[in-house]
Amino acid sequence: MSEVTITRRLGIDCGHALRDHLGQCHRPHGHRYEVEVEVGGDISTGGSERGMVMDLAFIKEAMRDVLGKYDHRFMIESRDPRGIPMSDVFNDPDDQPVPGWGFVILTEFPPTAEMLARVWGSLIDTEVRERSDGRCSVVSCTVHETPNGRATWRA
Repeated sequence: MSEVTITRRLGIDCGHALRDHLGQCHRPHGHRYEVEVEVGGDISTGGSERGMVMDLAFIKEAMRDVLGKYDHRFMIESRDPRGIPMSDVFNDPDDQPVPGWGFVILTEFPPTAEMLARVWGSLIDTEVRERSDGRCSVVSCTVHETPNGRATWRA
């Protein structure tokens, strides 16, 4: 049977700043990120996913597991000198809804739409492969940073 793809979309609100960028993204600001994950695989011939590539509810759950850590947070690269002071001010351990989830996320990469698509897509792919015993995988992850701008990572 030939491979079929399915797509799930999920939105999060998150801010970022880009240390080396010469334009507006150098300044701290936020986005309503819309993230689309495309999963491919053979259509299942048995079990609860019979007739499906994968249950879309599971893809939504995997996306929430990964993206939920970024929702209503602020991303800044760890080598950006603004990052540590922001982290110290905004990551009060007594003011975290979930232990270890501070407001500021220090990334090891510039938090661009391109890098987020690659990182988020790879993390979600790990969950998809585990759930499907390798039968399915993420084909692409698209991060819509604005209504008119997006980046796509293809696995």
